[in-house]
Amino acid sequence: MYSILNVGLHFGDLVTVDLDSKLLLRVIRPCGLRTMRVAFTNLAKRRELYPDLCKKLMDSHLPHEWHATGYVAIAVRDQRDQELAFNLFHSSVASEQI
Repeated sequence: MYSILNVGLHFGDLVTVDLDSKLLLRVIRPCGLRTMRVAFTNLAKRRELYPDLCKKLMDSHLPHEWHATGYVAIAVRDQRDQELAFNLFHSSVASEQI
């Protein structure tokens, strides 16, 4: 298990790790990706919305990872990815469900 310090880490970054302490020390070469993070604020709705949002993300082919059912991180490679990711969640965010 490695600890990660707050170094602004994104998918694909090249990093330095101290093998003795198992700490990620710094980003050597950023990959240029950005990460969009989405979290549910309405926990009562998360179980209801999760299957549909999960399917939409899978169908979009955007690189992503879920952390349980209440938080997802999406790799944003370019403007198209940014617009696609935003559009996937826009209606849920606008209605304050996530």
